[in-house]
Amino acid sequence: MNREKNLKVESVAPEVETSVKEVFKVARYIQDKSKMEKMVVFLSELLKWNRKINLTGTDDAMALAEKQLYDSCMPIKWEIEKLSQNSTLLDIGSGGGFPAIPLKILRPQLKMHLIESKTKKVNFLKHITRILDLEDIKIHSSRFPFIDSKELIEEKIDIITTKAVKPDLGILTAMNQLIADDGIVLLYRKFTREEKKMVVESKFKVSEEISYLLPKSRTKRTLTILTKLPS
Repeated sequence: MNREKNLKVESVAPEVETSVKEVFKVARYIQDKSKMEKMVVFLSELLKWNRKINLTGTDDAMALAEKQLYDSCMPIKWEIEKLSQNSTLLDIGSGGGFPAIPLKILRPQLKMHLIESKTKKVNFLKHITRILDLEDIKIHSSRFPFIDSKELIEEKIDIITTKAVKPDLGILTAMNQLIADDGIVLLYRKFTREEKKMVVESKFKVSEEISYLLPKSRTKRTLTILTKLPS
């Protein structure tokens, strides 16, 4: 595979390219080869940086391609409408870039805010957005909830995502204060019955739960969609 001229990357390990191709061969909703190219470069750079700093818990290219990269893209597969609009997305605890970077690659029209508290991970996020030439994406070196969220993000958010953070009542309540009345929260996890009570307490409701299997390991995953309760 020839690298696009605008991708400022030295080399991609063959196993990375093979892993991404193998996992995504079932993803017929992705037809743009240039976007798949960016996915390969993203995972390659992630693994290079992971040798120096702890971005992920594994160096297994196939596992990362499936359980992080592919899994991050599932809201695109399920054709969630707001991801196809000119929406503003807030990703909490972005870490190594999941799910925000894959979503941005596939839906470049999205305006994004990425929240990450660890400086080394912030540096990686800045690096990967630069070499992939991703625009309209702002990286906040901060924790969530913010001490004063209005100081950092003044606009209403249409979509909130998090893959690594387990939301508690404080986080969910802060999400509710930021998100637009018709906004959605995409959480890559299943909620227990007790946790669903917490969701209601934070003025959200579980709008939908989408269960699916990952293509290689057949691991069961759930994408939970929250919407605001009427005021």
